[in-house]
Amino acid sequence: KVLQAILPDADCKKAEVIKAEGQKLFEPSKGGHHEVWLTRPLKTALMAYCAQDVHTLFKMLDSWTERLPTATLRIVSEDRMLKRIMLPQCVMAQENAALATLETAPHNADHIKQFV
Repeated sequence: KVLQAILPDADCKKAEVIKAEGQKLFEPSKGGHHEVWLTRPLKTALMAYCAQDVHTLFKMLDSWTERLPTATLRIVSEDRMLKRIMLPQCVMAQENAALATLETAPHNADHIKQFV
């Protein structure tokens, strides 16, 4: 929706294709996984996704600074960026901790019964 407000139709359709291809690689709900961002070299689709975001963000900034002060836009952007970066790391840390617990836990019926 935001893309449609700031990009011409042809650019908007191209951006939507680029975003969809990138999301397939990193969005778990679309069959991807967050760890793909840690792989080097970074996949071409992810580089295109990032480049499209930067291109669009500058257009958004130009459009939105007419409506909101730059300081407000910066606060909102930094908050969203931190959440986007930290969430996958938190999920990975929780998964790793759970795996470590399973690997070190005794595996016998008596141990399990004490929790039931």
